[in-house]
Amino acid sequence: MRLKGEKAEVSITLVDPQWIEKLGPNVKIIDVRRRVDYKAGHIPGAISIPVTVFVKSIGRLKDAPNPQEFEDLMGKFGIHNESLIVTYDDQWGVYASRLLWTLDLYGHKDLYLLDRNFSIYKRNQGRVSHSNPEIKKSIYVAKLNAHFASSISHISNVLDGTNEIIIDAGERMDFLNGHIPGAINLPWRLCLGKDRNFLSKERIKRIFKEHGLSIDNEANIYCKDGMTSAYIYAALRIFGYEKVKLYSRGYAEWEEASKPKVAEFQELLNP
Repeated sequence: MRLKGEKAEVSITLVDPQWIEKLGPNVKIIDVRRRVDYKAGHIPGAISIPVTVFVKSIGRLKDAPNPQEFEDLMGKFGIHNESLIVTYDDQWGVYASRLLWTLDLYGHKDLYLLDRNFSIYKRNQGRVSHSNPEIKKSIYVAKLNAHFASSISHISNVLDGTNEIIIDAGERMDFLNGHIPGAINLPWRLCLGKDRNFLSKERIKRIFKEHGLSIDNEANIYCKDGMTSAYIYAALRIFGYEKVKLYSRGYAEWEEASKPKVAEFQELLNP
């Protein structure tokens, strides 16, 4: 389903609560909060898919599920390739943005983010349900868009002289404690609105420009574990930037790879 006037390209759109209430049966609203929070109340019709379900943990690293795992996950929750997906959380869109990146990665084209924390939605008299929607299993086909994902090898190539830029979405103190060489620090909280997930389009674009970003830049975004960087990824995609990659394994992988190997270290100690 695509609403009249929406772009045909893969994109993410920011929406208000009133917009959700007008949607039809092909819409899948996804709540990525903890199941205990979902059970305490959620947007009517929302499906519970907690962030821990669609983010794959590999030791300290956080990665996307592989294509087969993602197909199985979407099929289990009755999501089709044609489903219009709206997602939300209670973390200013951080966890919901991570799901949107994963959907972007696997070629889903109707992606929407609720521009409210659930707590604010509820406080503003948004409708709340305690019922679980009926789910019928479906078939989902993942269509990999690899250009939305970055990797340690790609980042290394950028450092060797490509025109792409690297953005660290972590807090300033974390950035000062260690970052990928040449990275621009754009803390995710700079884009955070007061009662919405994001500041206005004009202010967001001004922040991007102040940090050296133009619409033509090819940007690689990372943080410690690919979570808050997904927020900046979504902001860039929402506000018109198409050449965007998320380095989901982030600084946790880069830092580990930068450490000397044990054998090399022992050789230095015992030449």
